[in-house]
Amino acid sequence: MSFLNKVENVYLTILRLVVITGATLALIAAIIFGSSAAGKLLRAEPQNTNPVIVTPENSPKLDVFTALKNPAVQNPKEEGKSRKLESEIKNPDIDAVVKNISQYIRDVYQFVPEAGKLRDFVTKKASELPEQTQNAYFKSLNEFSAELVKKIAPQKAIVAAAQPVGQKPADVPGFIDVDEAIDWHFAQFSKIVDKRNADMEQKQKEYVLAKAAGAQSLDIAAGSFATFLLIIFLFIIIKIERNLRGISVVKEN
Repeated sequence: MSFLNKVENVYLTILRLVVITGATLALIAAIIFGSSAAGKLLRAEPQNTNPVIVTPENSPKLDVFTALKNPAVQNPKEEGKSRKLESEIKNPDIDAVVKNISQYIRDVYQFVPEAGKLRDFVTKKASELPEQTQNAYFKSLNEFSAELVKKIAPQKAIVAAAQPVGQKPADVPGFIDVDEAIDWHFAQFSKIVDKRNADMEQKQKEYVLAKAAGAQSLDIAAGSFATFLLIIFLFIIIKIERNLRGISVVKEN
């Protein structure tokens, strides 16, 4: 065998090692990035588009309102926009809210409010919230107004004590002004909606980033596997060339 043939064989051996090493690394990269992509894409879940979830635990409470308004007074133990017209909205919680607030106004303020105007007032407030949250708002306000009804007796006592001395009930510590109470409940509920929306927006961003990272890992895995196939093809060519060279040498001898 000539010197050039020996050098060529050395180079072919080196190339063979490089090809095997490169193919192995490419296959490992394909497996690693493929697994990473699968994990990221499986863990990335789209978020619920409902902007708010109000539970009995986070729903605004009347006791919190009265405590904020009268911190030094102990509570007595007795105690997106809708396109529909307010009068057209059908919801049993609205009916219950109107009934509860009407009863509170009638017993405490000593006059009978118009149910239609009260209903429009409540639903107009709800229309300032995203449409998907309005049913949750009515449910929360129903629970809130039911708490108002439970406090009618002590509120009547406050009014009765204030009238003889010409004092306004609203100036008496512990008195619950129905308008202020409803406004406070609406403000607290709006905060819940805003926080829920902010959390959803952040989770949606994380979801998009996770999908993008998964897609990128998948691209790298595909590229690595393609490289692996290309190297294997090159290795086969080299193997064929070596076998043909061996056959030629045998024939020459």
